[in-house]
Amino acid sequence: MGDKMAYLVQVGSIVTCNHGGTGALIPSQTKAIIAGVPICTIKDLPAIVGCKNSKPCTKVVSWAGFADKTVIDGVPVLLSSSIATTDGPGTGTITGFQAKVSAY
Repeated sequence: MGDKMAYLVQVGSIVTCNHGGTGALIPSQTKAIIAGVPICTIKDLPAIVGCKNSKPCTKVVSWAGFADKTVIDGVPVLLSSSIATTDGPGTGTITGFQAKVSAY
């Protein structure tokens, strides 16, 4: 879980697997927003397209490094430092996050 402050992740952020595939993060909740857009939680598991690995990553299956002190309805929020575990042999990082609101 997150032990350092990092930025909250919102709609429009992208997860990129280490083979070049990408997936758009689409929040499953709409209660908590930043600048008019919803925040992503660990329930948000996007599909991945364009992975170049021989066994391609096709989706995010879980997250590591998420917030342990900031939750929405009991569900931890994603942080800019969160790492995705994919269904392929890779991991993913997040880009395109907002840089105004941070959390633990």
